[in-house]
Amino acid sequence: MLERMGFDGRWINLVMFCVSSVSFYIAHGGQEMGPIVASRGIRQGDPLSPYLFILCAEGFSCFLRSYEHSGLLTGCKIARHAPNISHMLFADDSYIYCKATEEEAYNIKELLHTFELASGQKINFSKSSVFYSCNTAVGLRDTICDLLGIFEADENGSYLGLPYSIVDTCKELERLMAKFWWSTGSTQTKGTSWMSWNRMCRHKHAGGLGFRDLRDFNLALLGKQGWRLLTHDSSLVGRVFKAKYYSTTTILKAELGDNPSFVWRSKVEAKELLDRDEALIFSIQLSDNVLEDRWCWKFEKHGGYTVNSAYKHLQVLKGAWPAVQPSNLWRTIWDLKVPPKVYNFLRRAASGCLPSCVQLQKRHVPISAIGPGAVNRGKVDELEKLAMVAWTIWRAHQYKIAQERRGFSLSHLATDGVKYEQWERPNGNKIKVNVDRALFAQEGRFGLGCLARDNTG
Repeated sequence: MLERMGFDGRWINLVMFCVSSVSFYIAHGGQEMGPIVASRGIRQGDPLSPYLFILCAEGFSCFLRSYEHSGLLTGCKIARHAPNISHMLFADDSYIYCKATEEEAYNIKELLHTFELASGQKINFSKSSVFYSCNTAVGLRDTICDLLGIFEADENGSYLGLPYSIVDTCKELERLMAKFWWSTGSTQTKGTSWMSWNRMCRHKHAGGLGFRDLRDFNLALLGKQGWRLLTHDSSLVGRVFKAKYYSTTTILKAELGDNPSFVWRSKVEAKELLDRDEALIFSIQLSDNVLEDRWCWKFEKHGGYTVNSAYKHLQVLKGAWPAVQPSNLWRTIWDLKVPPKVYNFLRRAASGCLPSCVQLQKRHVPISAIGPGAVNRGKVDELEKLAMVAWTIWRAHQYKIAQERRGFSLSHLATDGVKYEQWERPNGNKIKVNVDRALFAQEGRFGLGCLARDNTG
């Protein structure tokens, strides 16, 4: 293979030396054991393994093309003017297309056997399957399966264990993530949802948490495929889709069609990213110089399409991303150098997501509006509550420093108001003594004072 591809003999000898001289060491009981010399060359995970795999896959591809050019394999066309496709390779999976005839089935079996002898690899027929078109006779299907020794695949098959007909996956994933986010306790019970998932997907400077909107992100990924069809229309995929769906126009003018595939439906949906700028593109006056035009994505300085810029563009259109200048409030909150729990409290206070009595009643939580920690009976603005709590904490902190106060609780919000203390007269002929003291720690001194008064003062 390496000689056929034109590699130098010294390079081939180095590669074969690496393959034939591989050895392994293992650690057991704190000691290194080895070397263990492999009898069949390198294993998967070796740095050289991917390159050798690509070389073998390229040899297999060339082998298939030679069979196609010799007329032993016909390949497949999805449209009249579409290119002929005989095989597709995905990592370690291979798709081979041919006519449903005994002759071509025998040619494929011979091809696979020859490749096994040349490469030393073994085809796993238990993991292989055959797909037929709907107009293939049942008897012919059984004959080909018996000839190849492969079972016929179910119509609702799977790829890598995953079914390929998944409906509404993005919404289901977002529902599961939201359920996990708002769940409480070790039992993962459903908690109160204080913010919708759409608000949580907003940018942090727009009042959200910056979670990914999976549908928009998937649309941005599909837009990249549409951009490739637009800028690389001569590629194999571009020629196939053009022959099938927009043979007389461009992808910007393409329509869904009568019987579209799932892949084409996705690309047409992502085409909206390009359609929004179509009028602006065609209004540009072209230069008199005869030069080849090049498509440019206006949301990137280098003019190339990127998924992040497309996702940001979709979020800006929905108002979930600040287009020009973000809010000063949110920028100030996220720029603070405070612990994460303070971030969470400030964010929830600014978003109206604190578990106040009013918010709990809005969510149909059975709780009275006059609770033990209620500040006011009316609907008090959350920022006013935050200011009152902050002022009370500051006042209690100063009182603790001056009077060595040890405790503080939310009950001070309702009880610690401005109090006026007035001297009360003693009863009868008693004398009332008021005492106070002062401590001067820095000077090492203290002072005492007392005042004795009867009922007349």
